[in-house]
Amino acid sequence: MVSPPQNAVDPFDKIDLRVGHVLSVEKHPDADMLYVLSVSLGEPESANNSKDTKPRTIVSGLVKHYSSDQLVGKSVVVFANMKPRKLRGIVSQGMLLAASSLENDVLTVEVLEAPEGARPGDIVTTDATEQQGNSQSTAGALGVCPFTKPLVKKQSVIEVFIQGLELNQRSAKYRGHNLVSENGGFISTKNLHSGSIG
Repeated sequence: MVSPPQNAVDPFDKIDLRVGHVLSVEKHPDADMLYVLSVSLGEPESANNSKDTKPRTIVSGLVKHYSSDQLVGKSVVVFANMKPRKLRGIVSQGMLLAASSLENDVLTVEVLEAPEGARPGDIVTTDATEQQGNSQSTAGALGVCPFTKPLVKKQSVIEVFIQGLELNQRSAKYRGHNLVSENGGFISTKNLHSGSIG
């Protein structure tokens, strides 16, 4: 892991990480190495219709590492308030976090997975933050905390956050602290033991 600059302000409080449930996966029509995923974060369809959820579209470069069938149904971790960006003509409404490791010129990539019992929209934080008491808003009608954090637009903030992430013994960590979901379970990979996260 590359250590963040010593004078860098910890951006973690600005980052909204959520559990997402992958509903469907399609190949990007204009990019062979990209998937277009439909991911539920438990967000209501509208303010007037809080019973139905509206999935997000997320573009991710996982084609070399997963078949579409392997991704459907997974509970993943999504950087939910990253500024939407257009990737080869399709707007990606967040970033799916994955770990990677390069050994003997072979790149292995695995998505970060939420623990059993985690629900779409559950907040992902660190065990250090959890011990201090989570200050985020209470859950709404769907049992999901509202998405109130502003969009993160500055690339410098994103870079410092990413630099603080690492995979160690299959556990995802931020600056040495375990990433955990609301139910207290660890965020982890299925097989990959160590690497960078982005």
